[in-house]
Order: sequence, then structure tokens, then C-alpha cells
Amino acid sequence: MMLPLVASVLVMLQRRWVWSGALLVAAIAFKQVAAANLLLVPAAIVLLEPEHARLRAAVRFAAGLTTALLVGAAILELTSSLTGFWHWSVASLYGVAAMNWKPDQLWFRVRYSLPYFIGGTAVIWVAAIAFASRWRGLQVAERVVVVWLAVSAVGSVAGGHLFYHYFVQVMGPLALVGAIAIDWALGSSQRAPGKYFLGRGG
Repeated sequence: MMLPLVASVLVMLQRRWVWSGALLVAAIAFKQVAAANLLLVPAAIVLLEPEHARLRAAVRFAAGLTTALLVGAAILELTSSLTGFWHWSVASLYGVAAMNWKPDQLWFRVRYSLPYFIGGTAVIWVAAIAFASRWRGLQVAERVVVVWLAVSAVGSVAGGHLFYHYFVQVMGPLALVGAIAIDWALGSSQRAPGKYFLGRGG
């Protein structure tokens, strides 16, 4: 999931909206919670595009998304996999999520799993939160990545698992934001355009 998901955000920062939409579908095909990145799209369009170009960007993203969905549907049809897809990717997920969100299950995970994840990544979280708190001074692409971190946190907890290995979705943006913050703290950043990100979104 993370390889096409990170690629989707990278090309999004370059304003290559068609590819961003298509790669997001590829990520969702591996793990459905990648769909949380759809929440990033409106913010990214507002932050990255001038007002007159936002509708065009949205249409291009939707075109990439739709094309990839149609390709996926064709593959399911050609391989006679629709029944299995529906069972494992839709029906079973509802049942699992319903069980995971029971108070006793949530409390168990909050006590015995969540602290390990937070404790193991505490330094990076402190750096990332400090970075996000400087929102007004951030470059446009950096703001998009901060929003990506927030959206990924939503995706990571959406299923109610809360086991530390389910937070893989948040690790990409967390590592990126934390690394930039630590780079700032060490004084090695020259704040040059495009230092961290490639393309026009830098």
C-alpha cells in the first residue's frame, strides 16, 4: 500500500493530478484504508493550485481515479474475481470493523498496544508536532505533507485495530515531517525551494 500511496502524494506535490488519482486506486487495492487519502485531495488542491485552476485539477484527479477504477473492474471481470473481491474487500471488513469498535476491544488495544507505538515513535511525534505548529511559516508543499500526516492518522485508526503494526499508513508522512523538523533543529536546512520536494509544488 505505502509504495503507491507515497508515490500518489509525490506526484500530487508536482501537480500531476491524473497520476495521483490513479496511484491512489492502486494503494487502495492493497489496503482499503488508503482511501483516507481522498480527504487530502481538497486541501492539496486549495494549497497547491491558484483559484482559477482548482476545478481543472479536481477534474484531472477524478479522471485518473475513474480510469484506474475501470481498469480494476475490468481485471476483476476478466479473472472472475468479483465475488471474492466483494467478500474479502467489502463484506468481511464491515464485520471486522463492527467487532473492533466494541468498547471492550478498544480498551484492550488502548492499554496493550497503542502505548508501544506512541512510545516507540515519541521522538518523531514531538518533532512532527513542533513542525506542524509552525504552520504559518511553512512552504506550501510542507503544509500538504502536514495535512497528509493528519489524514493518515485517521486512516490508521479507522478500522479500530489500534495495534502498532496497523499504523503503517501514518509512518510515511510521520517519518517525512519528523525528518524535516529534525533537519531544521540541527540547522542544516537552507530553506531553499525544492530542498525537500521535487516539482512545482516545492
